[in-house]
Order: sequence, then C-alpha cells, then structure tokens
Amino acid sequence: TIKKDLLFGSITQVKQETVSFKKKFPNLTKHGENLTELHYKRDPAVGREAELRRVMQILAYPEKDKSLVIVGDAGIGKTALVKGLAYRIQQGNVPRVIKDLKIISIDISTLMAGTKYAGTLEEKMKAILDEAGKDNNIVLFMDELHRAIGAGKTEGDDNSIAEILKPYLDYGKTRVIGATTSDEYIDLVEQNQAFKTRLKKVEIKEPQDHVIYDIVYDLMQTYDSISFSRLD
Repeated sequence: TIKKDLLFGSITQVKQETVSFKKKFPNLTKHGENLTELHYKRDPAVGREAELRRVMQILAYPEKDKSLVIVGDAGIGKTALVKGLAYRIQQGNVPRVIKDLKIISIDISTLMAGTKYAGTLEEKMKAILDEAGKDNNIVLFMDELHRAIGAGKTEGDDNSIAEILKPYLDYGKTRVIGATTSDEYIDLVEQNQAFKTRLKKVEIKEPQDHVIYDIVYDLMQTYDSISFSRLD
C-alpha cells in the first residue's frame, strides 16, 4: 500500500509539473518537445561518454556563454547525444549543477512554416526565446542549426534566425544546443563570425570498433527484452 501511494504520488506530481509548465511556457509547449520527459527504453548515447562530459562541462561553466554546437557527419549520432544527456538527467546521473535542466527541442523547419509575412518568424522566435530566458534550467535544442544562417528571411524582413538569436546568446540569457554537419558548419556557421563565437564547438566522430560493438550489443539486449527472446 505504501509503495502504491508513493507511485501514484509521484505520477500525480509529474502531471502537476507538466500542467504548470504548459501554463507558464505556452510557446515552448506549442513549438517544442521536452526531451527530458520522453520515455527511453535504453540509453540513446551508449559509448559517447567523452562527448557527453564535454557537453555537461560547457552547460555547467560559471561563464557568460553556455551555448554550444555539436558538429559531426550526417547520421553519426548528434541528436542521440542530446537525448543521451536528457536520459542522464532523468536518471540523476549528471553533476548537481545541471540536474534540473529541461532540454526543449525546437524544430526550425516547423517554426519557419507559415512565416511568409515580414516579422512573423521574428515574433515566433522572440516569444520562444523570451520564455526560455525566464528559467535558467531551460536549454533549447536546435537540430540543423546551419539553417538558422540566412534562413527565415522574408519579403521586407532581413532578420534570419541567427540574427534573432545573437543577443539572446550573449551572457547566457538563453542557452542553446545546436547540431549541424561538419561541411555545413564550415560553409555556413564559420562564415558568420559573430554567431560562431557565441557557440562552443563539440565535435563528434565515428566511434571506434569496440564502441560500435557496445552499441550493437546494447541494441540487441533492448530488442530482446521487448520481444521476450534471449540473447545468446
């Protein structure tokens, strides 16, 4: 009975926190997905401990700039790295200073949809960034960050997502984790020096053979547990 009470109590608390978050952050709820509230069947970032430590160090820095960009080839696991961080936050397996972080994934492509008229994208983006800036524990995750460079410009409005972001990244007003490929980082992000300098770079490379084995073994165990089969 005590265990049941504790279980239902924790579920009720989570529901209350979710409702409170939706009321306090309507734009983040509408345009984002809270990765720290997702259900994970397995660790999404097996074998990426070194990269995760680097990401956590940046987020925990007592410095003014606490935003970063994860750079690596397509399909190498940049998003998985961020989800791995969210998973560790759920498990409480992170430094105390970042244990309460909420990672909100913002889809740039979806955000840009319906922004034909001047000022529409800027209005959407500023509403999201203003809400994120209200809570030091909120970190925005933006995949394909290279799309922010020059993207979003509309007729009569030269503001791109990158230009809108710049003042918010200063002094850690809003924290962002971006992700982009190596080629697009060189071609687009590096060309915008003012934007580049606001983001600490974390490179993610092809895993070594023994790490690939660990990843495959972990996947096999997960699928075996789902299908009720046995790993031999």
